[in-house]
Amino acid sequence: MKKYACLLAFAVWGLTAVGQAAGPAVYLNEARNNPFERNMFIDDTGETFRYTAFYKGASQPGEDIRLRFYVDPGKVREYNAANGTDYKPLPTGSYTLTLSTAAIPEGAVSAVPGEVRVIGKGRFKPFENYLLPVSVEAADGGVSADGELSTVYYVIHAVPAPGSIARKQIGRIPSEVRAVFGLGGKYLVAVGADGRLTGYRYSGGSLGKGTPLAGSENLAEMDAVFNFRDRKLVGLCRKAGDGQLWSFPLGADGRSVGAVETVFGTSGYNIFSDIIPHGNTLYCLKPDGELMLYPLTDMMEWGSGIRSLGSGWNYSVVFGYKDSLIAVDNAGDMWKYPLLADGQTGLPRKIGSGWDRFPRIVVFGDDLLCIDKEGAVWRIRFGDQGFWAL
Repeated sequence: MKKYACLLAFAVWGLTAVGQAAGPAVYLNEARNNPFERNMFIDDTGETFRYTAFYKGASQPGEDIRLRFYVDPGKVREYNAANGTDYKPLPTGSYTLTLSTAAIPEGAVSAVPGEVRVIGKGRFKPFENYLLPVSVEAADGGVSADGELSTVYYVIHAVPAPGSIARKQIGRIPSEVRAVFGLGGKYLVAVGADGRLTGYRYSGGSLGKGTPLAGSENLAEMDAVFNFRDRKLVGLCRKAGDGQLWSFPLGADGRSVGAVETVFGTSGYNIFSDIIPHGNTLYCLKPDGELMLYPLTDMMEWGSGIRSLGSGWNYSVVFGYKDSLIAVDNAGDMWKYPLLADGQTGLPRKIGSGWDRFPRIVVFGDDLLCIDKEGAVWRIRFGDQGFWAL
């Protein structure tokens, strides 16, 4: 028995080093992992979060310690000011505390856990980021609240429930195409099975009737075509047998294509299953999942620093979006890879699900034009923050 008493005394003494308060104090165990972040669907199911009050001191308490749990919206402002964030307070009525009072019994070091019940339906705004600070204090004198650990911060990212993300069908293109890309922020261009290019005027709310791009017969032998910064079209000529990249000038109106202008770089680009242009970089994907980085200058000449970004890029769709690469795996999960200053990619973060219904995705400003397997074109007002469950 003496052995267990010593162990308990050691554990309680060890807790005195958890926070900053001197003397007996209470704190929330979950605050040691601040902030606690969660994506939360805006539905009537809701989420439950736990909070548990602990005691720290030189020995276990000689009497019950009465506790009060509360939410102070002012702590949201303090947190934002200290951390450079812009979280909103959780709306009134969207949460309840199962315990507003409790007690740590005499001789014990913790109280019965409480729970925060949060329901966002009818109260949360889609993709808004909220902060809920739950704090504890002792109702009796002589026991303080550990300032650093007296509040647990729950960061909640409000996410539309699956199936509720707004998307609008704005038109249709042929279901069998070699490639699809945007041009000048005005046209969605489809490369047909015969290699001819057809442009569809995009006005934001609808997709116009397709019209052929003049001179697109010049690209008939290209098996892959992409747009380089709205100045040139680049094609991968596999029929030449050596996998060269050919560039073609665009007319001033963006509605015509000139004859081949440059055969640049060395041969061998037919080893790639996909080439993703983004800024002044080509991200080239091999069938085995290795991703290569090829820098380009503004004059479309090879820059220095060609290198591998590693393996594991076995994705069905990859595209550049702002300062990230976005990838969709075969299960339909969407992943965001931040692009670092040296061109490398940071650790991926899952930002969506259900995207396998779209085998082709084209970026237009902040929007995504998503083409399904039947050729229907859907506009989704997108952002790379939050979670996008289709």
